[in-house]
Amino acid sequence: MDLVVALAREIGADIAIANDPDADRCAVAVPDAGAAGGWRLLRGDDVGILLADHLMRRGRTGRYATSIVSSSLLGAVCAKRGHPYAETLTGFKWIVRAV
Repeated sequence: MDLVVALAREIGADIAIANDPDADRCAVAVPDAGAAGGWRLLRGDDVGILLADHLMRRGRTGRYATSIVSSSLLGAVCAKRGHPYAETLTGFKWIVRAV
């Protein structure tokens, strides 16, 4: 991610995104004048709620799920917007069962 942020800084990007080789993890950084180096890495919870918000605003229905180690923000957003919500154990094998 250090290399991606360095390149993003160099070219004046609006966002920096990187994933691992098997694409099961994603890292995101955004410009932030108050952060060290001028960029702030988003936590997984930050990225998750941004993705959920994007889907909800586009009318995507269905149950939204998170794991017990994630923040409670998704549950609060789902409650406010009337979307079904589930909290599962950690791991994709549990989240996909939250139907």
